[in-house]
Amino acid sequence: MFANALKSSINESQINGLGYQLMNRGKLQEAIEVLKLNVREFPNSSNVHDSLGEAHMKAGQTDLAIANYKKSLELNPQNTNAADMLKKLEQPSRAVNANGLDAYLGQYDTPMGKLAVTRQGDRETGCSLNRRETQRRNSSPSPRIVSRCPR
Repeated sequence: MFANALKSSINESQINGLGYQLMNRGKLQEAIEVLKLNVREFPNSSNVHDSLGEAHMKAGQTDLAIANYKKSLELNPQNTNAADMLKKLEQPSRAVNANGLDAYLGQYDTPMGKLAVTRQGDRETGCSLNRRETQRRNSSPSPRIVSRCPR
């Protein structure tokens, strides 16, 4: 009974909007749950499957994203977004030669301060080295750069 009352007072677009609000705030799991509800309530809507596919893609759930984009495209073969996302998601990933990344190791001056690129095992990492942050924390006339990098 509640579901019928809810369905008559809230439409597909409103539920979708709530899902996108949550997604834009970085609350991907909550967004996915809201968008799943939309799919249950409006299973023949290409748009709701497309939106759920996007949320799954942003959450790194590639298989679920592909399944939803395929369903969206099945319901609306003119959905160019779903077709484009499927091409992107179904492309095989390309391996990067880790030795080639060594060329980027070092410190760089940027408008926001310094940036350090380091290697941790087989991963390259970046972090900021910020003088302004240090000056606020230290009363010393010549503050040293403090790394905000994880150790």
